[in-house]
Amino acid sequence: MQASAKSATVSTAKAKPARKTRARKAPVTPRTRKATALDSTPKSANSVEKVETSNPTKSIFDFKDLTELRGLDFVVLPLIFLEAFTVNILQNAGFTVPPRVAIK
Repeated sequence: MQASAKSATVSTAKAKPARKTRARKAPVTPRTRKATALDSTPKSANSVEKVETSNPTKSIFDFKDLTELRGLDFVVLPLIFLEAFTVNILQNAGFTVPPRVAIK
């Protein structure tokens, strides 16, 4: 009988070499904590240290604030423009609009 095709094929792929593991090098000298110099002069309990805080004054005319829009501005500005254009179109068409929104 003939041998089947599966048993007749021989694997030609090479086996993968085993992975090499790296060992950690031992430190040359053992690690020790260095003693810190402590301040031996006691501070009195009543002394208060002054902490300086910078209090920058914020101007409404900061250039950065005038060029940046916040999230609410993207909603409110188009609504204001829409109202102004609508009032302008209504006035040009001959309709009367309330005086509080009328463009003069």
